Amino acid sequence: MTGWVEIDGSFGEGGGQILRTALTLSIAARRPIRIFNIRAGRPNPGLANQHLTCIKAAKQISSASVSGATLGSQTLEFEPGDVRPGDYSFDVTTAGSVSLVFHTLFLPLSLAGNESRVTIRGGTHVKWSPSYEFLEDQWLFYLRKIGFDISLRLEKAGYYPKGGGVLKARVQPAGEIHPLTLSDRGAFQGVVGRVFFSNLKRSISTRQVAKADEILGSRGLSAEIEIREYASQGVGTGTHLRVAFENGSGSCTSLGKRGVSAERVAASSIESVFEYIDSGAAVDRFIADQLILPLSFASGESVFTCAQTTQHLVTNAHVVQMFLPVKVEVDGEPGRPGCVRVAPQKAQTTADEG
Repeated sequence: MTGWVEIDGSFGEGGGQILRTALTLSIAARRPIRIFNIRAGRPNPGLANQHLTCIKAAKQISSASVSGATLGSQTLEFEPGDVRPGDYSFDVTTAGSVSLVFHTLFLPLSLAGNESRVTIRGGTHVKWSPSYEFLEDQWLFYLRKIGFDISLRLEKAGYYPKGGGVLKARVQPAGEIHPLTLSDRGAFQGVVGRVFFSNLKRSISTRQVAKADEILGSRGLSAEIEIREYASQGVGTGTHLRVAFENGSGSCTSLGKRGVSAERVAASSIESVFEYIDSGAAVDRFIADQLILPLSFASGESVFTCAQTTQHLVTNAHVVQMFLPVKVEVDGEPGRPGCVRVAPQKAQTTADEG
């Protein structure tokens, strides 16, 4: 284990992503961290319940020493031990995102050498975080191409404000982690989707499907959209769409809320799909920043084009390079399509020697 990594939590996007990426890499690279100014620019700065669950989970899988892990704290010290594969269960206790908690854990558990099973309770469909559908058909699609062996199951949906959702995951040891080359997305293959609902009339979902068909049809597109009812202690609905090309894909989930029509929920998801299609990029803006971390452990250089250069993308690139011998280049104006290159140092050295 080398020296402490000092991280300004207000850098770039300045949100919980810095904390989650830092925890993941602290464990995977066996480097202790000190984070200050955690979420300093947010309306409610410091650690929230969701972040505390990430810290607790990271501590448990790595037998870490931790200080500063209290509600509202803007500083944290985290010193990991060895990763321990096994069976784990975590509860956010609110509608905080279970997806983001799992994002913190999947990579070190994948590198641990034995199978792990993880159960996380909280929000499975909440604002500003990946929905279960996004994890299942977009995030896992790319992770499996890279070489990770992860399976997910939604046992119960959790919506704001009640939460109570249950995500179950099985993490197998990763083999060789492969680089990705996705500069050209290739030929268009089609659009698929899912409209989901809990404790609402099914007619609301059929209206979402009808509106999605109408808007997609205006662009000469059609989609295979299923309707699925989820068990939940709360009330919720949403539209999830995924557009696939030969070499890349884009995906988006829009969630319903009180006062927003079923038609508007469907239209919101399609707006992001059209943004991705019109960008000409291989991957969407939501998955782009999530690929940097696993690709930093790949056996060679990766290159992919993305629909939008976001603060999340730039921030994650910065944090990864604080821990690992990897060069991450993000080319593109903010808010515009861009290109990302992730080059582990060992890959660069091999190329130079050749």
